[in-house]
Amino acid sequence: MSRKGEESRELIVATAWEMVDELGVEQLLAGVSMRNIADRMGLSPSTVSYHFAGPEDLARGMIESMIASIDLTPLEALVEIMGTIDSDMELVDMVRTSTQADWDALTAGRSVDFERRLMRVLAATGSHEAGAELAATLRDRIWGRYLPPFTALIDAVCDRFDRHFAEPFTSLDMARSMTAMVERLFHQWIVDPDGVRPDLAADAVVAMASALMLPNHHEVHISELDVAFVDPGAPSPDPDDVDRRRVIAVAAHGLFSVPLGDVTLTQIARASDSDPRSLVELFGSVSRVAAVSFVRWMPELRATLERRRGGDAQVGLADYLCELVRAARSDPFVAAALVAERGDLDRVRRDDIRALVPIERGVLSSLETVRPGLSDGERCDLSTLLADTTLAYALSRPTAAPHRVAELVLRLVPMV
Repeated sequence: MSRKGEESRELIVATAWEMVDELGVEQLLAGVSMRNIADRMGLSPSTVSYHFAGPEDLARGMIESMIASIDLTPLEALVEIMGTIDSDMELVDMVRTSTQADWDALTAGRSVDFERRLMRVLAATGSHEAGAELAATLRDRIWGRYLPPFTALIDAVCDRFDRHFAEPFTSLDMARSMTAMVERLFHQWIVDPDGVRPDLAADAVVAMASALMLPNHHEVHISELDVAFVDPGAPSPDPDDVDRRRVIAVAAHGLFSVPLGDVTLTQIARASDSDPRSLVELFGSVSRVAAVSFVRWMPELRATLERRRGGDAQVGLADYLCELVRAARSDPFVAAALVAERGDLDRVRRDDIRALVPIERGVLSSLETVRPGLSDGERCDLSTLLADTTLAYALSRPTAAPHRVAELVLRLVPMV
């Protein structure tokens, strides 16, 4: 086709889109006649029909022109950020930064015009016999272009941060879900910009990523755990003894992906390069080693508190309990051992396990702000109750969402 012919087609398509904008989405496939377009352009109907045989042919041309204008700047911005991001940045910060960049790119430039047209096309695909063909075009030419690199980007994030997805989700599921959530928020923003706060998409994606992207099981060195165990109010056990038990337990952690009855102290000794006889003195049982190995989750728990530092203490407490639920469900045999050891009627041993795995300390730090009227002893008792109940609920109610478990547990906090 000559350049002049191409320009004529482009003008016809542009005019058709103008009329859709004015008359409504139903005009896309049925209502915009060749005569309507010819009248608008000052042409004869035969000239328009020369380029497009009928409304359906015109609709295909309109969609092709829209696809040709698709702006992948948001995705390109994500890839660029991943390439230049600070190597020390935590997963949550990286997800928040990249999602916010994506949102900022969506709400600026040509993305808004493209999205408005895409919304109209999607509405039209279900209202006409040619809709299935148009839907297939959108699937192959838009989502087929967007989802593969986005899925690869998510896989790269998992590799970088040593994460995997909670069953039964995959990186493609994550790409589809994140895209759907952001797209629908974007649609709401288009019609109600003041109703969608600028960081809502980032907050929502961070929550989704935190819930679905779980740490892989691997050995955690004690240097990674040091900052997680600052407890100025607790008695000071022998630090060498504490460190030794934690290191041994974490080294053996990979054994506890099966019922504890299938694990022996000899296996633990081999995995941790320890003397079997010393294990009996240090731990006494396989269950106790498994319980102490829960310390590998303390960096994630501490990061949850750091993320909310300076914000709403009650929201921070709920986040902490949600993270505790996720950890327990990711490590059910270890979490069950921790529940059993924390409930040991031997007070000395029970207090010992709480010093070795101080999960209630995150609760206590929030309660100091949430319930300032409680005495120190009352806050300590309440923090222990909340931590124990969260673990028990996480294991006994495996289908309950983490936020629902947190809501139930927080009912135990006395009202002001």
